[in-house]
Amino acid sequence: MSSASELNVDTVQQWHDSVRDNDASRIFRDVAWNVNLKVPMMRTDIVQRANQHLFSHTLKPVTRASDQRSSGRCWAFAGLTLLRRRLIRRMRLHERERFELSQSYLMFYDKLEKAHIFLRRMETFRDKTLSDTEDRLRHHLMQTPIEDGGDWHMFVNLVRKWGVVPKTCMPESSASSSSARLNRLLRTMLLEFAAKIRRDDYDIDDMMQRVHHLLCMGIGIPPAEFECCLLYTSPSPRDKRQ
Repeated sequence: MSSASELNVDTVQQWHDSVRDNDASRIFRDVAWNVNLKVPMMRTDIVQRANQHLFSHTLKPVTRASDQRSSGRCWAFAGLTLLRRRLIRRMRLHERERFELSQSYLMFYDKLEKAHIFLRRMETFRDKTLSDTEDRLRHHLMQTPIEDGGDWHMFVNLVRKWGVVPKTCMPESSASSSSARLNRLLRTMLLEFAAKIRRDDYDIDDMMQRVHHLLCMGIGIPPAEFECCLLYTSPSPRDKRQ
């Protein structure tokens, strides 16, 4: 005799039969089997109402929204969008609705800087008795040596050091738009380098050159120069004050 608290076999079989005999459930099951489960579960009437955004203020110039796709670069996209609007106003750029600054350019140098910081940190930890805090830091770095995430201060420092370029000069690649595989490759490479540093068998410059090569293959080579079409008009007094 089964306990009342147990899941009853006969009851579950009745549930199976109920789903199998229901026409609507059968259609839903066939659709869900072949497509992402999110698609048949989505109510189009609610989606249509949700996409009818109403705003009390419109920021000008009006620009097209940027898409970070399958990457964790929200901080970089937000910062570049802020800077992009200022450039459009100050420089009176053509095709302002479509003008964007290259997110992959900033991503390239963000990865390069993070790799360099990671290797230098591993070097400071070599042959050293670590405090509890330092040991936790090393563990954290080994777990996530070169992820996509960042913050405002990182954005500011990257722009100050490396500058920005238009997106037309360095567009998105498959690796920048979907960064998981690139991050795995970089993580594996950096952990291999960390092991070499631990064995005192390393050359930081050679390691960084290998990281740089992988970034060039995945994201592209950052341009040193570029041309951008501008309206040859001086900014208005109001623009100069901004």
